[in-house]
Amino acid sequence: MSAAAVAPAGERGASLALQAVALRRRDDAILADVSLAVAAGEHAVVLGASGAGKSTLLRVALGLERADAGRVELLGRDLATLGSGARHRLRRRVGVLLARDALFEDRSVEENVALGVRVGTRAATRRAVREALLLVGLKHVEHRRPGALADGERRRVALARAIAGRPALLVVDEPGAALDPVAAGAVHVLLGQLRARLELAVLVATRDPRALDGADRAHFLHAGRIAAADRPELLRKRPDAALQQLLAGRPYGPIAP
Repeated sequence: MSAAAVAPAGERGASLALQAVALRRRDDAILADVSLAVAAGEHAVVLGASGAGKSTLLRVALGLERADAGRVELLGRDLATLGSGARHRLRRRVGVLLARDALFEDRSVEENVALGVRVGTRAATRRAVREALLLVGLKHVEHRRPGALADGERRRVALARAIAGRPALLVVDEPGAALDPVAAGAVHVLLGQLRARLELAVLVATRDPRALDGADRAHFLHAGRIAAADRPELLRKRPDAALQQLLAGRPYGPIAP
């Protein structure tokens, strides 16, 4: 399959769809009967405590790990039907921001962000890098090294790299990882702004309830299962004890500290 054969998400329906996905490691059920969908242009959040299975869910969604059961469709393509090369080309249309920023310390900000640009001339790549940095609120940092940046700035550089290729879907694991509350909150707000400006779908996996603000739909993942799913304002009202413990940040309850 050529890269051109992958239709844009908006032409194929949901940007991401998981149907009854299950994954076991030895005797442990990491994911169990997980179903969720992220529509084109939608901002969705998977909320869960540490160890709930969020990062594994994202790996399965991106085709980096194969589920034991169920179906995964990424940008309209069934991952089970694609070879490794086709899956790799498909993932090139997805922006990914991991919990670690994974910036190359020996390269400039411009060189780091340029890694997210798919193809183009040197001038086009530089233009795409500048546009991406402006979109995340950074200017005049192209020639600096990541080590000279504050933690919040590093996170935004990594986000700029994720959107530099103008993906159809942006997948984010713990947007506020290792950031202070102010910087983490700014990243959450920025994700909503990028969704609107770039008209892309966004899937965020996090333990931070602030990520619910501005999202279209939220899924609560507990012990590898989607325990609840609804619009964020309605999800917050669900009587689920584990959900309410996470929302309130209480140390005692179904979720072990």
